[in-house]
Amino acid sequence: MALNLLRSDVDWERHRDAFLADNNVNVSWGGESGPKSFPCLVGTTIAGSNIVCMFVYPEDVRLLAESEVKPTSSSIPKRGNSSSISDIALVGMVRELIQVGVLKENFFNEALNAAEAELDYYDNNLRETLLAQFRSDQG
Repeated sequence: MALNLLRSDVDWERHRDAFLADNNVNVSWGGESGPKSFPCLVGTTIAGSNIVCMFVYPEDVRLLAESEVKPTSSSIPKRGNSSSISDIALVGMVRELIQVGVLKENFFNEALNAAEAELDYYDNNLRETLLAQFRSDQG
């Protein structure tokens, strides 16, 4: 399920129309369920005979970013120097969070330093790739 950025009711309407067209679904979008506020991210899928949406709001991302998860070293696989699909997804999510305005570089640097120390990612280019998202967002 891909996440799409919604900035307005117009974006929400376009998202619904595109989802129905892309999935060859010929039904009316039921109910008045939609985002409670903008901006937000939306992920939509079909579960059985239902269309299900998941909304992620800036406050959800802040809460997640501020939570301190301390994984055990035995549960963390050692990484090589090549990018994985999860690295690519992570870079994409970071880029989206920067564009929405939720993620700020100073907070991200602190969180990244802490994670890097815990996860021993020193030999990977992921850190530089993620930090480059702040520079590319500023033009």
